[in-house]
Amino acid sequence: MRELAPRNLEASFALDEQGVPRLVWRAPGWDDLLDLAFDEIREYGAGSVQVLRRLRAALEDLRADTPPVRHLAIDRHLEWLDETARRAHPAGSPEQEIASRADRIGLGMARLR
Repeated sequence: MRELAPRNLEASFALDEQGVPRLVWRAPGWDDLLDLAFDEIREYGAGSVQVLRRLRAALEDLRADTPPVRHLAIDRHLEWLDETARRAHPAGSPEQEIASRADRIGLGMARLR
């Protein structure tokens, strides 16, 4: 995703030497690619605190390394991640609190106890 972020994903056409469009195709945009990269991981990993922590770290890192024009979609994924953690883990539980923190290196829950 980091490699795709600076690209013009909306440019789904090829021009000839004179600048005339010769080929046009449908292509996924930034939002579509983020969904493809993160939706299933979030849904199927909802019960795993560590999956939620690592996913949060990936999204936060992606946001830090992408142009501002890409941030709105990433922020939406972070909000969905918060909602997933709330649904999967009881309010006030240690799991919900831990799931809400990023874990970039995967040390997990044992480190926080």
